[in-house]
Amino acid sequence: NAYQFHLLSDQANPIMWLKTTAQALLSGSQSAEWQIAPNTQGAGLTPTNVNAASSTSYGSADADAVQSGTGTLFISRSQRKIREMSYFFQAGTFRCEDMTEIAEHITIPLVTKLAVQRETIPAIWAIRSDGQLLSMCYSRNDQGVKAGWARHQLGGQSDSGGTQPLVKSICAIPSTVGSSFYDQVWMTVQRSNINGS
Repeated sequence: NAYQFHLLSDQANPIMWLKTTAQALLSGSQSAEWQIAPNTQGAGLTPTNVNAASSTSYGSADADAVQSGTGTLFISRSQRKIREMSYFFQAGTFRCEDMTEIAEHITIPLVTKLAVQRETIPAIWAIRSDGQLLSMCYSRNDQGVKAGWARHQLGGQSDSGGTQPLVKSICAIPSTVGSSFYDQVWMTVQRSNINGS
């Protein structure tokens, strides 16, 4: 059965995304990121056994988060940063790392959507507001995060003026060919015909 509760905040902001982890239900609002867990360890989340605590206060954009490995990645409120929420046992809480810290230029003008490709090489795909396609090779282990960004230029044009093709939407789906298992990346792309239509 469904139930309802309020996050204890001094602001009234809509929830932008929800994701589950082994430690808590994660939530991103316009002003903060939350971890929602039972008050009592080993018990289930119920209307009378719930504890919602703000982990960080970066704020989230109106776009779904993605999960890869033990990390939850989301677009920040400014739509210029991709942040990764991951659990730190030593602190007993979630932290957010800026995954675009050494490549801040790559998200200009804004990031609008994320997709995750888990196999064979983990990658986070992103669409910018100008229709350009980005990817980040991504891996988290006990030693930290390995990440590297790239921009992908697609062939063709999106209009009779020669503008580059525009990526409108993206997703990754599992695929099996023979004994190989990998994720296919699918995109909706705006291109023009020779006559400009």
